[in-house]
Amino acid sequence: ISIISYGKVIADGTIAMPISFVPLDEEQPWGAVALQGDGADKSSFSYCNFEKGSGAKYALVHYTGMLSAYNADISIDHCSFDSNKIEDDTFNSKYANITITNSKFTNTFSDGIDVDISTGVIENTEFYNISGDAIDLMTSSVLIKNNYIIHANSMGKKGF
Repeated sequence: ISIISYGKVIADGTIAMPISFVPLDEEQPWGAVALQGDGADKSSFSYCNFEKGSGAKYALVHYTGMLSAYNADISIDHCSFDSNKIEDDTFNSKYANITITNSKFTNTFSDGIDVDISTGVIENTEFYNISGDAIDLMTSSVLIKNNYIIHANSMGKKGF
């Protein structure tokens, strides 16, 4: 099950009542929340939990993160991402401006954050038990500030 949105999404949870994206069946991952195009610009997620998602394929587009923003600007604050399945990325952006603050990525299948041909800020975010890169940048300009990374297994030329 996936949500593909061509319009702006505002997922505004609270510390007491976060919004959770989790599988119906613990043995089967859900797909992705994918934002696509200018209409989805300025989407925001705060106090959201993403667990055991994967990715999605729709209309000839392959969304490789359980949260993906393609050609859509996104803000993520106080969100947690845990145990993504199947696809390479927990969060993926392409041609986007991203802001990720005060969030946590844990137990990833591969990369925590994968930023492709995008700009943005990743600040005050924690990464634990990352099977690939904690932060993977491809042809991107991103300010990375005050983050904490422990146990990231693939720290190559383009990743941390």
